[in-house]
Amino acid sequence: MNRNKLIIGIVGFVILLIATYSIIKSQNKDVIKHDYMFAGVSENWKAEYKIDGKEVFYNVNGTLEYDSESQSEFKLTYKGELSELSPVKRLEFKYEAPLNEGWKGLQFDEPPKKKVFIHRSNDLVSEDAIIDVRVQWDDNTEEFTLKNKEQP
Repeated sequence: MNRNKLIIGIVGFVILLIATYSIIKSQNKDVIKHDYMFAGVSENWKAEYKIDGKEVFYNVNGTLEYDSESQSEFKLTYKGELSELSPVKRLEFKYEAPLNEGWKGLQFDEPPKKKVFIHRSNDLVSEDAIIDVRVQWDDNTEEFTLKNKEQP
């Protein structure tokens, strides 16, 4: 019976040490949250770029470590009627931010069935970034920029 109490006591003590270590370790982290919406328009297109993520900086034995996780979605929308896109055979769009870029090319054998085009990635972009967008559909091209909706 005493042996069982000793084992239970040791297991409890180990669990307490692990919990204490985890609490102390979590308090030594700097977390930067990214939750931004960038937007912009051109004559025929509008775009939104949503960033949702975080960066975590922490110290391990005197060395600064870094982790990040993020989800981003670039949404390009044709401003006109869907029927106006009927003759389009090829659509390409590219967006460039400092340190990140995305690109998507679409080929249409029949008229497009939608006027919203989405590209998803795991990119992080700073809240003050200016994002350059280029849209090319057949022989037409437009360029415009996206800015953070919360920035002046």
